[in-house]
Amino acid sequence: MTFRISSPGKRKVILLLKSDLWYNYSNVFAGIGGRYTIHYLGGNTVSEQFARIREGIYKRYHLNPFVTLLKMKITDLEEGAAKMEMPVLEDMHTNLFNVAHGGALSALADTVMGVVCATLRKKVVTLEMNLNYIRAAGPQTAIRASGTLLHNGNRTIVAEAEIVDGANTLLLKARATFFVIGEFSFAPEEGQKPE
Repeated sequence: MTFRISSPGKRKVILLLKSDLWYNYSNVFAGIGGRYTIHYLGGNTVSEQFARIREGIYKRYHLNPFVTLLKMKITDLEEGAAKMEMPVLEDMHTNLFNVAHGGALSALADTVMGVVCATLRKKVVTLEMNLNYIRAAGPQTAIRASGTLLHNGNRTIVAEAEIVDGANTLLLKARATFFVIGEFSFAPEEGQKPE
């Protein structure tokens, strides 16, 4: 079983406990004077727990109107890493030179790094983002973005992203700092329609 033990302070601790040990640990935490709140998160193993997180992320991002507008989709998730795809459609994603617009590439990089933060169960906003545009991409079925975690702090997260085209040519490198504003919720936000 997975439990989260939260103290009134800033630290949160995640413990993985077998069900037969839970009784003993609950008595230990109860003996600390009630300073801790214990939440059961569900799932018997780390992989079961992350499967629930993965499903929640897929559902939330499927409902995101901006992600849907640009036709982005998540292709793979791990804790601290994510992969996404987005087509480069001539009538939607290109600039007047008929190559992928820098804003579309920036949006994909920001989104894949935001998904990386979500895999850590953290709700974030972007503080700053640095982009290096390496090569232009013409219209194509899909460009691929991968995001990875560099720093996982209590208040900030730093992630990086790469975007490649169908021939695996590097198009963009990005790094961003995100401010943690809470815990990532798998329930739809107000105004989003559940499936």
